[in-house]
This record gives sequence, C-alpha cells and structure tokens, in this order.
Amino acid sequence: MDELQQYLKERKKLKGYLFIPYLALGDPDWQTNLQLAKTLLDAGADSLELGLPFSDPSADGPVLQRAFKRVLARPFHWADALNFMAQLKEYAPDRRFVVMGYANVFYQPGFKNTFAKLYEHNVRGVVIPDVPFEEKHHLI
Repeated sequence: MDELQQYLKERKKLKGYLFIPYLALGDPDWQTNLQLAKTLLDAGADSLELGLPFSDPSADGPVLQRAFKRVLARPFHWADALNFMAQLKEYAPDRRFVVMGYANVFYQPGFKNTFAKLYEHNVRGVVIPDVPFEEKHHLI
C-alpha cells in the first residue's frame, strides 16, 4: 500500500469518513486561498486537492474554468504554488495533499523534478486528467 493510501486509510479510521475539499490554487488570490485552506484544515479536512490553473481545462466544468481564468489573468508561477504548499505544510505538517493539474503544467518544469518538489511539500498524490492511467509510466 502506498503512502497516500495508508494515510487516508488511517484518517478514515479516526472518524469513519474522509473530507477532501478542492481548491483552485491562487483563486481568488494567494492570501485568501491560504486562509480558505487553513479554515478547511481547521474544520477537519483530512487532505486538500489543490488544482493547478490551466488555460484549457477540458476535464473540468464551468466553475473551475472560471476560477482558472481568474488566476491566469495574473502572472502564475510555479514558485507561488510551491510557496503556498510550503505554507500549508508548515501549518499542518501531519496532513498529506493531492495536486490536480494537466500534463502541460508538469511538462514544462519537468515531471520528475516537479514531482520531487511536490513530495517535499507533503503532496502524496497527483491527478493528471488528460493522461490515461495506463500511460503513467511515460511521466516518470
């Protein structure tokens, strides 16, 4: 069993369910986004799914498309996302997180390098909706 599965299994055992809300990173702004994340963690979120903005989120509906459009109307940098995750790790070092993003978001900085940096910030799962599960070996 991998680390994320074990973590979620242990969290579920504590209360009988899991609460894993989704946040579009940087929406409406980084400061508000961080406050929302902290509030959710304080309210009992077992993890957070952190959505990386993408210009053409074909697997997402209109709500996320609008959120990503708002974020991308300003400059978005990996350093900002990593800083956000570092602050989350500092605030809740016992929690593990999941990142959702499209393949192009990971491709530019490099999959292996990006995954290593995410791991440093307690990210234990990555959802890439535009890459079939059977093709995951091409990413690492």
